[in-house]
This record gives sequence, structure tokens and C-alpha cells, in this order.
Amino acid sequence: MSALRLVALLTSGAALLPIACGGSSGSSSGAPSGSDGGGGSTDGGALSDGGAPIQAPCSGVATGTIFEPGTGGVRFAVGAGGAFLCRNRGSTADAESAVEIYARVGAGPWVLERTVEEASACAIAQSSKGEVAVTVDGDDGIVVLRRGAGAWTPETFADVPDRSNPVGLVFDAEDEIHFVTATSPSFGVDRLVYGARGTDGGLEWVDVDKTTNSFGVLDNLIVALTPAGVPHFLYRHSPRQGDEETLKHATRLPDGGFASEILPLGGRDDGRRTSMAVAPGGEVHVSASFDGILDEAVVHFARSGDAWAQDDVQRHQKTAGRLLGPTEIGIDGKGRLRVVYANDGDVVVATRDGDTWTKSAVTKLRKNAAGFEDELLAARLGPDDRLHLVVGELVADGLERARVAHVATCPLP
Repeated sequence: MSALRLVALLTSGAALLPIACGGSSGSSSGAPSGSDGGGGSTDGGALSDGGAPIQAPCSGVATGTIFEPGTGGVRFAVGAGGAFLCRNRGSTADAESAVEIYARVGAGPWVLERTVEEASACAIAQSSKGEVAVTVDGDDGIVVLRRGAGAWTPETFADVPDRSNPVGLVFDAEDEIHFVTATSPSFGVDRLVYGARGTDGGLEWVDVDKTTNSFGVLDNLIVALTPAGVPHFLYRHSPRQGDEETLKHATRLPDGGFASEILPLGGRDDGRRTSMAVAPGGEVHVSASFDGILDEAVVHFARSGDAWAQDDVQRHQKTAGRLLGPTEIGIDGKGRLRVVYANDGDVVVATRDGDTWTKSAVTKLRKNAAGFEDELLAARLGPDDRLHLVVGELVADGLERARVAHVATCPLP
């Protein structure tokens, strides 16, 4: 059986506004069962060198292992405080599942900073001032670990009933965390809820979207804030009654209520490979990949006021290549709109130029001796004029599944 490695490339790129990741409710001190107050163990020290080369035009390659063998997805945040990853380690014959948090601050090495035992999902965000928050699920609710000045402080939010989906979170300008999560309060009801600090210091939760007679799932939750503090939500609704999956957007209205709408993609797996960013003027930008019967596309949506505009970043017939993996959208330090995605073995950065997109390949996704091609798993545009990628490298490794990450730096066009 093949093993899957995660290769984290830190490549020169574009600065962007904070991107949301996604919360829980209530406020009390606590931690998941089996952890030491949300911190788990502190595994300091640099992790071992992995040695995997990165394809040209990358230069100054410096590799270091991020993940020991294990399973689980990766969440990634890059900002003024450094680069941070959280991932589900997965369960083994010798250990229950756990969430591990890795950090790379400045030019230092990657370090495994925290392990939260008996947790199986995480989300991560970083504020403009460099503070980091990681949410993990626990027996008593959602635990938020906040990192400031190198120390992690846990807080448990336990009053979201029937939470059944991952969490999204984002920092506001005052370093307060805003959350989005999904619940199923009654049979057949899918409910998206938003949490923010109230005047009494506790979290207040309000309904954003509710679907009845659905028996479905709300996931891929993203929340972002405009400079004025207006929340925007991007999420996928997957009904279980045979309907198509839909990509949805919601926002808070001037009267305090919320409105939701469908962003039309029309392909399979709508809403799985999406990203959202907010421009300084409050315009909302969304990227998503379209998987149709005959063609594929990376699509851009822009919302100014109450109106949406849609255009293709790239579209082609399936015989012309493969658009695989996630998309990432952001605004760089010069105000340029950028979209990152993978196309037929290349990691591509598309830059908005008037009404057109200028596309440049940053690096290639390699094939190993067995013919397995690397896969783009995540991308982040950080405030350090660098593009940060997570790439999965398929390798033959017996029956084990290893997830290993390496670090490299490459110039962007």
C-alpha cells in the first residue's frame, strides 16, 4: 500500500488579509478528557530533517520533518507570529486519536509544541498581531488554545447544543475570536450558528442559516470579517435526500438579521475546495473549483454591496489537464487579487489584471519512481510576502501510512 506524506513548502508569495478558519460556545475553564488543560504534552525541540527535495524553480531548500507517521487532515495558518499547523494524528493500536500543534517562528525550526489527547478535529487562525488560536473537540465541548508570547492557554466553550460539524474561527481587529459551527438541534434540521463575545464577556450565539427536512450536513465552514466587523460565512450544504451539494454564502444584514444564498457552481462536490478573503474596502472574494462532467474550472466570485459577479480563473475540458486539490484566494500587499491552485502537475498563481487573470506556475508537483504524483493539499498567502503550501507526496512504504512535511522557500512571479 502507498503511504501519503505531507510536504509543507514555504514559498515566497503575496501578503494577504487575515483569512478565516472557524468556534464553539459559552465560556468556562476546562479541557478535553485525557489532556492537561488543553495543552497535552509539550514536545519541544526541532523535528528531524526529512530530506525530500523540492522542484525548481524553488531555491534555498531547507527541509525538516513536520509529522511523524500517522493519519489525519491538516489545518494551516501563517501570519506575523509565524507558521502553524494542527492535524489529527489519528488513532493507532497503541494510542487514541489526538490533535498535534506544530509551530515555526521566524527562521527557527518546526517544533511540535502541543499534543491534545482524545481530540479528533481542529481548526486554526492567526490574528494580525500574531496571536494564534486552535480549536479542538473535547468531551465537554470545544477547547480553544490561544498562543501569545509562546505560551498556550486553554478555554472551554460548552454551551453549543448538538454540535456535529467542524468549527471555523477568525480574529477581529481587537484579537477577539469569532466562531461558526453547525448543529442538528432536532431531527432533520441543519443549523449554522455564529458566536461572538457579548457585552457581558460571554459568547452569544445566533442562527445564521437553518434548513428543515434536510437530514444533511453543513461543513467546510469559513468565517471572515470586513474591516467594519460584518461577518461573512462560506460553507457547503450536503443534503441526504438526493439533492445536489451546494456552496452557500451568508452574512449579517444592517438590521441584525442574517441572509443566505447559493453560489452556483453546478458541478460535483460543490463547496469542498473553497476559500474566502475580504478586501480593505469590504468586497468579498471567493474561489472554488468546479468539477463538471466534461470540463473543470477554478471559479472566482466577487461581492460588492448586495450583488455577486462570477468569472473563470481557468477552465478547460478534462482531456486538457487536471484541476485538483484546494484553492486559496487572497489580496497581496499591493492590493492585487491572487488565486492559488494546482493544474496538471503545476502549482499555479493567478493574478487579477483588469478583467483577466495572468497565470504563472510556481513549482511542479513531482512524480515518484512508482508514478504517484504529489497533490496540493493546502495553500496560504501570508503577510510575509510568501506563499505557504502543503503538498502531499505519495510514496511506497509497505503497509504504513506516513505523513511527513518538509520546508522550502521559492520565489513567486
